[in-house]
Parts: sequence; C-alpha cells; structure tokens
Amino acid sequence: SLQLVADAMGLHPRSLQQRLAKEGVQFSDLLMGARKNAVDAFVRSERQPDLMRLAFRLGYSEASNASRFLRQHYGKGLRQLIKDHRSTLANS
Repeated sequence: SLQLVADAMGLHPRSLQQRLAKEGVQFSDLLMGARKNAVDAFVRSERQPDLMRLAFRLGYSEASNASRFLRQHYGKGLRQLIKDHRSTLANS
C-alpha cells in the first residue's frame, strides 16, 4: 500500500505522491508494474500453482483477489499461465 511504502521511506503518504507526481508517475502504476513482475517471476519459478502463495506475493490477503487480478490483466487463471509458460519453453 501507499502507506506502507511511504512509511518504509520515512515519508508521509502525501509527500510520496507529490514526489511521484513530479516524475509523472502514479503509485498505482508502480504497484501494477510490480505485481505484473511478481506474476511473471512466479510463473517462471513455480512448479505447482498455489494461488494463495501468489496472492501473498501480490500483496493480497485472499486468493480470490489474486485470481481476479490474473483474469483482469492476463485474461486467464494461474494454471493456464503456467501451462502457457511451459508450452513456450518446450517450443523454444
């Protein structure tokens, strides 16, 4: 969350937002990028799909939130993402 990141940086959340705005970036965009990177790394490294473990990595407390994120941004679930990744590797 914005609050957690600001706290870790020793900033007030509003100060962090202002600094990001100066750079033309919004916190939500950074968070989205970080979550997509986490999904990509998870799909590459995990042999057994575990939606709850992915949810934790994405900063969610419920597997359903991670599932919704995958459907919204990838159009498929975790098992299909892993299957697609393995298929890509096999064809390389």
